[in-house]
Amino acid sequence: MSKFIKHENRTTRTSHYCFGCGTDISPKTTVYTEVISDGGKIYTLYWCDACKDFYDKHCNNEEVYEGDVGQLRYEYDKENKK
Repeated sequence: MSKFIKHENRTTRTSHYCFGCGTDISPKTTVYTEVISDGGKIYTLYWCDACKDFYDKHCNNEEVYEGDVGQLRYEYDKENKK
């Protein structure tokens, strides 16, 4: 189980990818980041705005894995299109 160390909004210096959906995040983009500890290692997770907003509204702080939020967003949009 992972343990949160800190979370904050940061401006990226280099390119990264979104933990939620895998899209590229360009340098000099302000994103939400989480620093976690898991299995004795430290990780920084970067979230695009769309995934962070979706997670906050629909995931009830459930544990998600890399790419899960993007898939959930896709399914939600598909089901709610009129």
